[in-house]
Amino acid sequence: MAVLSLRVYTKHKDAMDERAKQPINTPIAIDPANLGCQSQPGSLARLEPAQGVLVGYSPNWNPDVPTTVNQRLGKRAAVFNTFMRLVNDPVNPVDQNMLDWHAQEVINAGGIMALTLEPIDMKGVTDAIIDKVTDHFRRLNAGGCPIILRYGHEMNGEWTNYGYRPNTFIPGFQKMATAVRAKTNLTAMLWSPNVGAMYPFTATAGDGSTWQTADAANLALLDTNGNGIVDAGDDPYLPYYPGDEFVDWVGLSLYYYQDTAPNAVPQATFFDDYLEGRNLVAYGADASVNLALRNFYQRFAVEKNKPMALSESGAGYLMNQAGATELAVKQGWWEQTLNTATLARLPQLKLIINFEEQKNEAAYVKNWAVTTKPDVLAAYNAHLSQVDSSLLWANKLGVSCDGSLKTNA
Repeated sequence: MAVLSLRVYTKHKDAMDERAKQPINTPIAIDPANLGCQSQPGSLARLEPAQGVLVGYSPNWNPDVPTTVNQRLGKRAAVFNTFMRLVNDPVNPVDQNMLDWHAQEVINAGGIMALTLEPIDMKGVTDAIIDKVTDHFRRLNAGGCPIILRYGHEMNGEWTNYGYRPNTFIPGFQKMATAVRAKTNLTAMLWSPNVGAMYPFTATAGDGSTWQTADAANLALLDTNGNGIVDAGDDPYLPYYPGDEFVDWVGLSLYYYQDTAPNAVPQATFFDDYLEGRNLVAYGADASVNLALRNFYQRFAVEKNKPMALSESGAGYLMNQAGATELAVKQGWWEQTLNTATLARLPQLKLIINFEEQKNEAAYVKNWAVTTKPDVLAAYNAHLSQVDSSLLWANKLGVSCDGSLKTNA
């Protein structure tokens, strides 16, 4: 018995030793036979900080990369987002060279990679494809690149091939989550719809997955108020939820959008209203909107005890248009999302990723970046310094193979 007890002690001691926290980008052994690597990180989700908000950015990756964002900031961001497509090619379902390059850029800059993986045909994603890509995630994790995987994002909109198709999306997400967890705890699963304030959304030319074309089985799931159609009285979120056991993080794409000139600053409670389903008719929502069903934070972060991400966020400034200045528009947004009172009131909000890009949309060029224009950057950095005690940067982070994230003051 003494020999057996010693063996049990040694096995568990080795497992605990393996849990010793590593600097965030240090290569780390991931051994499925190691109890320490396979166990859940306590009451927290994979890659969830105990408290504080991870600061993240989504650069355009050409020419802007994580290190250049950090250089402008003068500090190391905790998370960098990238977008990649998942194709139904059993040999090369993702561009492996590109994925490796993105991962190395994140390692060079420090921090965690938020990988938005967009399946071009979720129905056709086979078990073999999932096995191949999750092997790749494990290798990246072992090489020092933790991943927050946003798989099949914005599934409640018609602009994706799996939009308004919970019977396609949910089993697809579940299969990916199951495969990831069999191989690594350093890839966390992020479920992230589009903010549902104006759900159902207005289809535009080219949208191929509208609710009107959903089959009877999908429509039965979408029509939560039972009136035969999808309307503002229906639930914009729950029909697409894969289940607590498959989700580590919950998140939203939540922007301050401007569709027409002139530029205007965000309404004072815009962020709170959209996140928590308040006063939405004032923003143009249908009078029949079910506000309680649009309180994403309460329903999915609080009640399900999940860390929440603003997976895509920011204030879009209309370039070369009249009205409020670029600084005023963007400052109006970060003062709502990154202020001490808001972060204290929303303790489950643990990641904010700013869309650090400029792109053409309809008749306008829109710019969401906060680090590229000197006056905006100066004001932004000054604001960050005021709320720094609530923020988490890469230099404060460490990780272990069980998926737990250590934060240092």
